[in-house]
Amino acid sequence: MPGKSSKHNDKPKSQPKQHRKATDWNLESPYDAPATLQELVELAPFRDASDSKGGSFTAAARVPVWLERKIMWFIEMKGSPYQLKGDVVRDMVYLGARVLHARYKGNPDWATEAKMTEAVNQVGVIQHVKAQVEQLSKGIKVLWDEGDESQAIEGLERYIAAVSEMRDDWQKTKILQYLKGNRDIRYIIESCSDEVKRLILS
Repeated sequence: MPGKSSKHNDKPKSQPKQHRKATDWNLESPYDAPATLQELVELAPFRDASDSKGGSFTAAARVPVWLERKIMWFIEMKGSPYQLKGDVVRDMVYLGARVLHARYKGNPDWATEAKMTEAVNQVGVIQHVKAQVEQLSKGIKVLWDEGDESQAIEGLERYIAAVSEMRDDWQKTKILQYLKGNRDIRYIIESCSDEVKRLILS
């Protein structure tokens, strides 16, 4: 009938956008991020009862009486950030999940994956080192060719001094190896200090 809107003709009302609630924790962050016990202790209590999309579920488990008393103690202590038992249990579950993840990450599958990642990272380091030495070589050669020998020598010596302070012996050795194998840098090293010559040419 005119003047009356049909149920089928009514346009669905648009739902308001759900904004992520401010929280001290990022629910979607991976647990792989390393954390010391002290860092976990200092984290603010986890308060969100649902994720950014409003999803949640109720978890239930029976616990010993002594643990229930401990939950109450957290609520009743002076300046407590908790008001309900659920607040304490939620924080316990989230922190416990971090600890359990760290514990079981040591299983063979994770250990193998970690080794694979380490191998990929090592290859990436080699590529980075080679590119860095090549960039250094080009810059120093430009200075040398333009008559700024002292600047070229100073730049190379500063770079080598920084390399000598590296704690990663494998990476340090690779850098020194690439420096020694670079013709332009090797030529300029002849004008460097005796200490630099020993480090690169020995």
